[in-house]
Amino acid sequence: MANAQNVTAKTSVCHLCGQLRGDPHADLINALLTEEGGADVATAEYSRRVILESGSFAVIPSLGALGPTHCLLCPKSHALSFAGLDSLLQEECTLVRQRLRALLLRVQPGYVFQFEHGSPHFSKGRLVCSVAHAHLHFLSVAQNFNVIGESGLIWKTFDGSLADLARRTEGVEYLSLTTPDGIHHFCRAAEGAKKQAFNSQILRRLFASRLGLGERWNWREHPDARRADAIWRTLSAVVS
Repeated sequence: MANAQNVTAKTSVCHLCGQLRGDPHADLINALLTEEGGADVATAEYSRRVILESGSFAVIPSLGALGPTHCLLCPKSHALSFAGLDSLLQEECTLVRQRLRALLLRVQPGYVFQFEHGSPHFSKGRLVCSVAHAHLHFLSVAQNFNVIGESGLIWKTFDGSLADLARRTEGVEYLSLTTPDGIHHFCRAAEGAKKQAFNSQILRRLFASRLGLGERWNWREHPDARRADAIWRTLSAVVS
């Protein structure tokens, strides 16, 4: 299986930007499928794997998917985090989130978690979630569980808006988590003299552990591009 680390090491371009604009040379899923090979991939015409979209946002399948409908909501314009987006995008963002959540529940009834590892405004070269483009995970699971309690982190609630998230996080690294009951939570990286950042892919690690997926939390080591392609095909087929 192709390793995403090997592919991304060859270039400094933003692969999410590439996928969102439909650039086959900068689309990581396309690159990984090509590297994995197979007659069906080698002869297939390029596909822009976007599940649904609006003027400013698009939904794509997640590499290293932790479930059969795991996908990412991304702003089309390059941004480091949802906290860094213009608050004027609030209504559009809310509508897309509602539409995507309904789609996942239609395809895979259960409980939908939404989570993000937001980069600080000035990251000094560190990729907190290993991807330098804002993306909000949507993960549907069969059974609900207490992510907040099991994380061992100190969480606070906010109203779910882009403006409140920006105000509460103040440009620092953060985690955000919307639980299936619709409550919005955030957690800021420790600040001050003992400033400590979150581990990369920290929320993916937590969900993978809870779902019994072991080391598959690491999408770079286990990208599974064919599964991402299957998610795109499955969800796109039922988008209304």
